[in-house]
Amino acid sequence: MKTLARIESKEVATPASTNNPDPANAYLHGLKTPESRAGIVSALNSAAFSICEKRDWKSVDWSKLNAAIVKAVMAKASGAPATRNKLLSALKGTARVAWQLGVMSLENLEKIRSVKGDTGSRLPKGRDIRPLEIQRLLEVCANDKSTAGRRDAAILAIAAATGARRAELTSLQVQNIRRENSMTIIRVIGKRDKERELYLHNGAQAALNDWLAVRGAQEGPLFTQINKGGRIGSEGVTTTAMHKILAKRAAKAGVENVTLHDFRRTVTGDLLDKGADIASVAGLLGHASVNTTARYDRRGQRARIAAAQLVCVPYVAA
Repeated sequence: MKTLARIESKEVATPASTNNPDPANAYLHGLKTPESRAGIVSALNSAAFSICEKRDWKSVDWSKLNAAIVKAVMAKASGAPATRNKLLSALKGTARVAWQLGVMSLENLEKIRSVKGDTGSRLPKGRDIRPLEIQRLLEVCANDKSTAGRRDAAILAIAAATGARRAELTSLQVQNIRRENSMTIIRVIGKRDKERELYLHNGAQAALNDWLAVRGAQEGPLFTQINKGGRIGSEGVTTTAMHKILAKRAAKAGVENVTLHDFRRTVTGDLLDKGADIASVAGLLGHASVNTTARYDRRGQRARIAAAQLVCVPYVAA
């Protein structure tokens, strides 16, 4: 099978010279979070496989990228529109950095920028978490009288109250917590380096207070690692550990197929169901666009279901 490198450009399949800047490496180092870097690495690895049949972004000289190669990569790419658009975004981001480093012409960059992405969409993955399921998850943590039980209860309570992203939960810092009237407010920096505030009251606030009572108020990561002896460390919990914490508590509570992002989906739908305006909800969740928030609006789904039930099909079972 001919590779895109043979079809479009033999040079692009050759790693960049050590004397020249590496635009892909510079692009990756400019990203704010490990999660962002991991996503772009995955996309560039996929593009590299299309270009030279090596699933390693370092095998490509990205300064030789051009619009024809980008179009050829996209023609071979599979997956949902969002996945394909992320691939295209990674290629355009790499091209932009190549131009900034002076190894790509502005004309070439503009041609790459002109490549169109997909306009389709898919329903959001995941599911809503029922109130009883959230209650059971928190009860499992509360019944665990260990230090980890208090920490995990605070993690899940804050997720249930705010819909904070998993990476945001790991990044919370004690020094960014403040009390205002009867509310606890935590400053967080989310995707695209955007700062916002998380607001806690009632049960979520109580769970946080219980955790801080054993963790202490010293500065550092809010959610820290705990060793097998119950000793609280100074290092923060990783995103992988967050996933394992939820999986452990969900198995104990009998709650199936749940992720931390499902809390985000549930909070968004609940707020819209209760009449919060969509712009405010987008701000609380840290969505860059209300269009993202609208995808979690369950009211439209209920209206569609009600409309579908108006259709009568005159079939009588035998």
